[in-house]
Amino acid sequence: MTDRELLKIVLCEMSQDELSSLLNRQGLETEQGKALHDFLRQKDVEEAMGKRFALETQAVSRPDTLKLAIYRFLRRIDMEEPEFYKKCGISKDHYYQIRDGKIKRARNKRLFFRFVLILRLDYFEAVYLLNLGGHLFNPSLSMYDYIIAHCLYRKIYDFDAVDELLEKYGLESIWEKNG
Repeated sequence: MTDRELLKIVLCEMSQDELSSLLNRQGLETEQGKALHDFLRQKDVEEAMGKRFALETQAVSRPDTLKLAIYRFLRRIDMEEPEFYKKCGISKDHYYQIRDGKIKRARNKRLFFRFVLILRLDYFEAVYLLNLGGHLFNPSLSMYDYIIAHCLYRKIYDFDAVDELLEKYGLESIWEKNG
């Protein structure tokens, strides 16, 4: 058995929580994190991992602040900030308070899930953005997070489709009241 085959077997036996923890610890800015990311993106490894929970992503360079991350993601989809915060359903003032770090942790992570869907992020980018916003995104601990992760993997970014899945499992809409 080669080292590569052994690594693939070990990663496939890890729980989603263990794998997420490993990826979050390594990060994409480290040499080990990049190597792990590249290994997970190889077709045979993706197929083996996909049997229990597929993770699809693209390598990103990680900015240091929520503000820089949002700017980078907005540039990628060619969207201006006013259009973005209106689609998120929040006021200009509230958006700038969150973006600029004046609110250290937004009161509800569903707002960040709306950010993720509008910005069309993949799983790893979503984990990163939520972490910058002070929230844990862990599909192995939360059915809500698992459904969002499933939508990201399947590239389902439509709010109605996401809400339909959430409703199917008796969970609240991504559009919280008062928020």
